[in-house]
Amino acid sequence: MSSYLRRDEKLLTPDGIYSVCSIQSDSERVELMNQSTGGRHYATIAALRCELSNGNWKRISVNPITGETVDLTNNPKARRRQQFNIAVLDRLKALMRNGSSAAEAIRALQGTTIETGDGSTKMMCSERTAYRILRDGAENPLKLIPAYAARGNHVPRYSESVKELILSATEAVYAVKKSKIQINGLAKHLTSVAIQRGLIPQDKTLSRELIKNVVVAHWNPDLDYKRLDPRIARSAKAVAKNRIVPGAPMHRVEQDTVHLPVLVKTAEGILQNPYLMVSVDCYSSVPLGWRLVPTPVTAEDTLECIEVGLFSKKKRFDQLGINCELDPCGQFLDLHLDNGSENRTERINELNTLGINITRAPAHSGHMKPFVERLHKSLKIALEGLPGFTRFEGEDGARTEEAKKDELMTLEQLERWIVRFFFERWIHQSIERFITADYLLDQNMGVTPAQRWKMAEEHFPTPLPPNRESWVQIRFLTRTASLSNKTGVSIDGFRFRGDNLAILIGQYGPNADVTVRYNPSDYRFVYVPDKNTAELIMLVNAEVTEQTPAFSFSEAKARRNHVRGLAGPLPAVAKQFELDLAQASLAAPVRHSGGRKKGHREEQKAIRDTLKLAAAVDRAHTTPIPRAARESGAQTDSNDSFITDDSIPTFSVEKRPTQKSGGTST
Repeated sequence: MSSYLRRDEKLLTPDGIYSVCSIQSDSERVELMNQSTGGRHYATIAALRCELSNGNWKRISVNPITGETVDLTNNPKARRRQQFNIAVLDRLKALMRNGSSAAEAIRALQGTTIETGDGSTKMMCSERTAYRILRDGAENPLKLIPAYAARGNHVPRYSESVKELILSATEAVYAVKKSKIQINGLAKHLTSVAIQRGLIPQDKTLSRELIKNVVVAHWNPDLDYKRLDPRIARSAKAVAKNRIVPGAPMHRVEQDTVHLPVLVKTAEGILQNPYLMVSVDCYSSVPLGWRLVPTPVTAEDTLECIEVGLFSKKKRFDQLGINCELDPCGQFLDLHLDNGSENRTERINELNTLGINITRAPAHSGHMKPFVERLHKSLKIALEGLPGFTRFEGEDGARTEEAKKDELMTLEQLERWIVRFFFERWIHQSIERFITADYLLDQNMGVTPAQRWKMAEEHFPTPLPPNRESWVQIRFLTRTASLSNKTGVSIDGFRFRGDNLAILIGQYGPNADVTVRYNPSDYRFVYVPDKNTAELIMLVNAEVTEQTPAFSFSEAKARRNHVRGLAGPLPAVAKQFELDLAQASLAAPVRHSGGRKKGHREEQKAIRDTLKLAAAVDRAHTTPIPRAARESGAQTDSNDSFITDDSIPTFSVEKRPTQKSGGTST
């Protein structure tokens, strides 16, 4: 819409719509006509401007202003070309002002260099281009800006149907987890489908660049975020928004487990990929604890690694022959673990009682524990040249067969190399984040982990290790059990007794409920606190000996079930016995009627007397008297050698009345 008042322009007023019939410049009046009634009305230009300014009247004629807007902020090439064109135009105008014609000025500049506004130089353009610059500069200076954005095809080469085909195939077969189809294969397949549907000619193909551009422009710029396993994509596609900056030593400690790509020799054979658990102080990047085990880690291994970090390592350094001046230890403030089963037990949760805050990261979330992940990578790179390592060109397990031919190390030798790298090499290595973090500070806190730790000990109060008694309480589980003078204490089917059982029975009494503490990783012992001093008194598993391995409770139960299963099924004769026994037991009892029943005691006495007589007869038949002994036997004084049964008198025996305990007899 033009900013000037013109004839035939329409104005919306409270009285209706008026059109401008004429503009009388000499009298500064405007003739207006009401389009509804046809009446004419005169108004001064000043009054009309005031009504428009106050909003009482409104111009409703729409005449778009023709113009052009060019954005050079994102087009440095066009901006440089514009500066060159302006420089050429200025040189030509200068020569023409001195009396030269346009042709003479252009020929005078041929073969010379033109200096632009930014100080750069460029050879003079051709004569044809110079004439065009002169013409454009005179008509419209905006034409000196090259229209690079207007170049190329203005009509899409492929129809919207082709685009929809590409996007639908992307969602169906390409953007799915672990898809086997790549961009090249997708372009090949879509070309066949597009030709079949008549979307493109027979001699045309859908290129890889077209597929990629359509997917990036209309689907997602990240071509593989939906193709990855969601567990891996969580870390691979994580955005590092903020930098983690711990404030002091032990404020943030990260602990994680890594599979070392190495083969080691053991008594049972070659072990592949042992497990290494490491904890590191994120403020100084000094390793605090480590735990190398051949089997998958458990909660006991997690606590062992934490214990190494909490307490002094001087003795362990001496055993491994480590040359290190530092002895980093102390209580953690925040401990960051992963969400594995070894870190979700009751004993790990008990770390809160020591003042250690537990933060668990989801699985496959290495971006949430960047410090320990960086240490793991550096360890692999540093030790990949040792015998037995299967790492090749940055890939774990790439030379497993070749590694089997090396002179393999033992676990103890591997552990010494690991600890040497931690405390003889890593802590003296410059860390990039220390270099970039301190260049603005007047006080240098050090650029290596060892320097950082020493400076922190001088300037910060480093946390002290916890009490050993408190740590022992964390290592044990607590359960309430009955104290029996026969079976002792029963935990998970195992009975714990020993010499100290009598002491506990004397303090608590038989069948008393007591608090039992035990280590679930060692089924040989449990502990009951002394009733007077609260000191832990040990009870020993009744099944173990001095040579019994320290199995965990779960391992011991699994082994016991395995041994129980070795008996196999019952043989046929045993099953027949069980069947006969069941039938005999379930048979209906024979009921006797009449007569007075004998008492239980008299009945049992008669049965036992009969059995004794039968046994005596059997012994007589088994060991008879020799004939010689019978013939030389002693002679009796009586005339009768035998006594008949009817000659034996019958005696009446009086029974003493029985009385119950505490009762009276009548």
